[in-house]
Amino acid sequence: MSFIFRHLRSDIYSYYSQKSVGDLKSQLHELFDNKWHAVANNLTGDFTSDNEFQATKKFSATFSKNGSFGWTKLKCKIYTDSDKTVIDIIVKPNPGLYGLTFIPPMFALVIMYSIIVYSTKDIVVAIISIAILFVLPLVERFYGQVAKNELKNTFVNTFNLDNAPPSPPL
Repeated sequence: MSFIFRHLRSDIYSYYSQKSVGDLKSQLHELFDNKWHAVANNLTGDFTSDNEFQATKKFSATFSKNGSFGWTKLKCKIYTDSDKTVIDIIVKPNPGLYGLTFIPPMFALVIMYSIIVYSTKDIVVAIISIAILFVLPLVERFYGQVAKNELKNTFVNTFNLDNAPPSPPL
């Protein structure tokens, strides 16, 4: 069960920027106002409050304008902490998409039941189908974890964010 929960867990990060809160917000507004076909950095989103916003990839396995159907989304908060601009990022996977990973094994169980009851002549095709249906959820969960990391890294690289707080001037 830890395999399931590790992928459904939200990851929390804090990053620092050399830019002011106003500059970051204006860059985010420009990014979010891009047309759907402008995929220079493949990010989109919207502000949920004055200093909080959500971001997601425009194009991934699913298309999304506001992040409601994407594989993952970022929930971010921008604030100033002792003259440093801080962005708290929560990377959230879409649990609905992970729920779909239970459907292929159910089909595999139905195929196994039909093999046992009706003893089909194409046993090799049935076994290959069963194997594929059991492997699909593993691939989907692996892709979901990669999508979480890729979205965070794309956002961090787009806005040139740092892990460590900026050093004070000498």
